[in-house]
Amino acid sequence: MFSRTRMSWFGMLATFLFSLSLLACAPPQDPLPEIEQSKLNLAVKAKSEFAFKLYAQMKQGAQNVFLSPYSISTALTMAYAGANGETADEFKKVLGYNLDGAELHRANSWLAIDLNNRGRFGNIQLHTANRLWGQKGYPFEQAFLDIMETDYLAGMAQIDFKSAPEAARAKINKWVEEATKDRIKDLFPSGSITNITKMVLANAIYFKGNWATQFEKNLTQKAPFYTNAEANIQVDMMKGDDIEAGMIIGQNGKPDVLSLPYKGEELSMLIVMPQHGKMEETENSLSLAKVQSWVDLTENTSKFTVGLPKFKLTQSWALGDILKKMGLIQAFDMEKADFTNIAKRENTGENLFIQSVVHKAFVEVNEEGTEAAAATGISFGATSAAPNSFIVDRPFIFMIYDRKTNNILFMGRIQDPTKDK
Repeated sequence: MFSRTRMSWFGMLATFLFSLSLLACAPPQDPLPEIEQSKLNLAVKAKSEFAFKLYAQMKQGAQNVFLSPYSISTALTMAYAGANGETADEFKKVLGYNLDGAELHRANSWLAIDLNNRGRFGNIQLHTANRLWGQKGYPFEQAFLDIMETDYLAGMAQIDFKSAPEAARAKINKWVEEATKDRIKDLFPSGSITNITKMVLANAIYFKGNWATQFEKNLTQKAPFYTNAEANIQVDMMKGDDIEAGMIIGQNGKPDVLSLPYKGEELSMLIVMPQHGKMEETENSLSLAKVQSWVDLTENTSKFTVGLPKFKLTQSWALGDILKKMGLIQAFDMEKADFTNIAKRENTGENLFIQSVVHKAFVEVNEEGTEAAAATGISFGATSAAPNSFIVDRPFIFMIYDRKTNNILFMGRIQDPTKDK
């Protein structure tokens, strides 16, 4: 009896010590800022609605589309922190925020820290980061720098745009490459950073997740993908007979919807496949409420036969004209832009304005899962003054969707899976 008891205690002690060793090895989880859930919901709602408005502009004239609404809205919100007067009013209207000041930036801080914590501790790789670069010796406002440091973890690196703009561009692009594991290169193209640039801010996001049920590579084969009701192309179609998924088969002309969870099941790929001839109608009706209803209806997963084309896509965007169409106009005007929360005119003798907003996004979908990355950069210049199968075989809309917060991290459309741009 004594021997068994002693062995039992030894076993408990060993388990306890092993658990302690695991805790000691685990990276510390960053604390989340305190914020009311209702305020956080308002921020996510604004980001999602901005995503649909932005997508509506970016899809014009394009076959395939891929972007990170999260990255773009985060970078623009950082710029919004430096805006004043009518310029700030335009930012608020375009971004759709019903939050001001500290609450808005705290909400963005919460979302970023939460994503990074889950990327470190969960079943997926997920990381987002922000950064600021400013002209050496330029009199930036300390209050703006404090917001960037506290809420966006974006400390400012001093850099010499004036005498070495190309070297500065290379350094910024290098940071983006590292933050996206080399998936986003040359975010700022040659000539986009000049000797009148005073500040650059950037956001980067990286995701890699395995499907909850992976496709077997030996089952992937050529199969038709119907670009319209009368034409098809041959694509590499992944197939699996026991894929964990949620599914809605559309009735009366409504789209078919497929939800493919990633391992850990907090993030999913939501695939919306309109009926032939209904792509534009479906896209125009996209809303947060509709997406949430699709997510709710596909939450209970089961095993299905699923076919999904492999695809890989990299796209670069200059967003200036698109944002102007959405109503962000003064920020790009050399004379009317008001970024006096970044630097006061009386201290610089100049007026800050946005030179460019650039975005680049990458996605690869294969049998194992999905890898996606994106980065957004903003440069500021200064001047004086029921069935049991679901085959994705026609054009579709897709999103990488955070079920926990309802945040749309990535979004796209595939008209032709064989094209990589």
